[in-house]
Amino acid sequence: MERVIYSLYIDIPKEELDFFDKNIIKKGQTSTNLNTKLKLKENYTKLIACKKWYADQIGVPFKMFEYNKNFLLFQKELQEKYPFITTYNVVNFYKIHLLYELSKQYDEILYLDFDVIPLTTENFFEQWKLEKGIAILHNTKKVKEMKFISKHLKQLEVLHQNIIMLKHCY
Repeated sequence: MERVIYSLYIDIPKEELDFFDKNIIKKGQTSTNLNTKLKLKENYTKLIACKKWYADQIGVPFKMFEYNKNFLLFQKELQEKYPFITTYNVVNFYKIHLLYELSKQYDEILYLDFDVIPLTTENFFEQWKLEKGIAILHNTKKVKEMKFISKHLKQLEVLHQNIIMLKHCY
């Protein structure tokens, strides 16, 4: 059984952001989409490291997809057909496109949004019966408090620093 975990980070150019809150935002406040863009960029390395860590823990390859010529070609083709589609919408269609492409090589696939932080070593593929179809979990009741997440982020930061130190030793 071939398995893979993948994630996607598209740093949408500022001029292509969909500012849905532009009419309600207060003077001096940062738009939600711009704030999200900045925070994802600020935490880019940590967000990739935690996904790689999880994939390593369960013995599954991890693939990271980003803003590159493949995305730009996909965007161009989609927006030529549907010019009203925003770049944010294109990103969501691209996730599905990648899932389809990966399904040609892998039997079981886990997509993790870029802002997801795995906090377990439980093997997703062993916990969910994917032979029955697609697993979708609505977990609003299970969302962790910021204290809990901050503790784990600090642990990941220490792990990341140790990895960097090891790289310099070899």
